[in-house]
Amino acid sequence: MGYADGEGDWSTSASPSASHSVAQRGATGGWLHGQTAGLRSRMSRWLPDRLSLRLVLASLLISSFLSFFATAIQIFSSYHRQKTDTLRVFQQVEQVMQRQLEQALWEFDFDQVELILDGLLAQSEIFYVALVSPTGHQWRRGDPKPGPMTGEFKLSVSNSNGEATHVGDLSVHLTLDAVKDRVKAQFWTTLISNIAKAYVGATLLMIVVHRLIIRHLKKVAVHVSGAEPIEQGRRLTLDRKPPHEPDALEQIVSAIHGFETRVEGHVQQLDQEMSDRAKAQREAELAAQARTQFLANMSQDIRTPMNSILGLFQLIQNSDEVPERHRAQAQFGLGAAHHLSAQLINMLDLSRLDSGDITPTPIATDLRVLADGWLAHARALVRRQESKAIVLLDWHSELSPNYSLDGNQVTRIVECLCDNAAKFCRKGQISITVRPLVAASTRGGLTEGAVPGGLEILVRDCGPGIRYEDRDRIFERFTSIEEHLQIKSEGAGLGLALAREMAQLLGGSLEVSESEASPFTNEFRLILPNVAPVS
Repeated sequence: MGYADGEGDWSTSASPSASHSVAQRGATGGWLHGQTAGLRSRMSRWLPDRLSLRLVLASLLISSFLSFFATAIQIFSSYHRQKTDTLRVFQQVEQVMQRQLEQALWEFDFDQVELILDGLLAQSEIFYVALVSPTGHQWRRGDPKPGPMTGEFKLSVSNSNGEATHVGDLSVHLTLDAVKDRVKAQFWTTLISNIAKAYVGATLLMIVVHRLIIRHLKKVAVHVSGAEPIEQGRRLTLDRKPPHEPDALEQIVSAIHGFETRVEGHVQQLDQEMSDRAKAQREAELAAQARTQFLANMSQDIRTPMNSILGLFQLIQNSDEVPERHRAQAQFGLGAAHHLSAQLINMLDLSRLDSGDITPTPIATDLRVLADGWLAHARALVRRQESKAIVLLDWHSELSPNYSLDGNQVTRIVECLCDNAAKFCRKGQISITVRPLVAASTRGGLTEGAVPGGLEILVRDCGPGIRYEDRDRIFERFTSIEEHLQIKSEGAGLGLALAREMAQLLGGSLEVSESEASPFTNEFRLILPNVAPVS
């Protein structure tokens, strides 16, 4: 034996009853809206939050995958077991039916043969049976289509001499359709059962997680998001019985309590610091006010005798009756008095700037008269410094006669620049250039890039060059950059700082750069963009 394997439009006329109906419907709609909002609010307290839903979805996905995998393994094992049980039909045929068929064929009991074949076909695993005898008789039962598994049996009978006589050939075809149907039913039953258990378990898990963890975390979030640093005694408590041993939630609550305590301490410290700073600021304001008041009161009292001293020294120096030695001493005193007067004026002006007492007042001003005054002042400074430098005025031909500007403040800036140039330029030239404001790319002269209504004043000198890294530092108060210069000068470092701050007060700017015009070394550029010519 061997075997192988559409909508409508409505219009109504306005009437009292209709208006009453509309009002009633509006009231009913408002009541329904309020009820719906209340229902949503109550449902939001019971519905799980997104974190719980994510946990449930993750649990369902994992459970579904594991359930499908476990069911597949179980069904695969069941399929092979049932397939093995089906193949045992061949053993039953060989052990039981084969001997009966051999005896019936030997005795030509064909009725018995048919009964045996019908009994074989009655089994669900067998779908086709064929029997052929050497005498030419054939029996076929079932569907003759090819089957997945076929068993061939040689039928023979032994005579009295022990010789085997061939009496027929039996073919039995098995089908696995019943096995497959059972396996499919078992697969879906097992899978649905496992997934249902997983879903029920995930739902219960969501409820438990929400009850034990999520709702407390939400309360923690509400507490933290609504916390105010100034609140005192506000502490977070969870709606649950205290555990015997601190868990993660208790640790979070304890950490929040500690953080709030530290924040309260920092807030109290900051409040104290703010109070101290406010007190210090008030004291500083009072001190500044007292200083300003003192300087304002002392200004006239100091300037008047200082002018008298300057005049006295000037008279002594110019008198022919005074000996030469005394005139030299008077000249030295005159220089010291001028220096003291300049420092005093700078300090008073800076104090006025700090207190906001200087307010620009533009008026129609003859700019040429101002420029001539600048020239005379610069030449006087050069003579006083006993310098050999020549002071020149470069007046642009296209300037208007009159400009609307604060002549006193502009003159103060230019005098500070000229004083700085006279200190360091011992020989060569000092140039004061007055011209209309031009664009940065056409600074060489008045071109098509000129800025209308602006004014530019340049003070150039031949003194030692200012280093690039010092070009902003020289405008700081009480700053001196003379350590790399061979020429030393007396001063507190207030003139250039005063000049820049006053330029900014006028809405302009003051900058220094290496001069592009020969033979000058330094160039201070005062830009007044808001100065307009007056016709």
